[in-house]
Amino acid sequence: PSVVPVTGIVWSLPGVPSSTAVLVTECEELGTLSSVMDNQTMELDFVKQLDIAKDLASALAYLHAQEDPQLGPALPNKLSGVLLNKHC
Repeated sequence: PSVVPVTGIVWSLPGVPSSTAVLVTECEELGTLSSVMDNQTMELDFVKQLDIAKDLASALAYLHAQEDPQLGPALPNKLSGVLLNKHC
């Protein structure tokens, strides 16, 4: 699936502004897309990059297609908000 299931939300966490909710998700083994892209030892070939781009587009299309999308801060505004699992 393109969307990671949310296990819970933490409303109060030390070191995080009180107005910020933190999503709790299952572990994504590869971490963030930005860390994978910056990793010189891990190579993402063109086909894999295209697959990731299609998954992101599919996830965004799904979220925007909801009847009353309240997306706001739920959408990552940078690559560090995109998580990758071992199936990438």
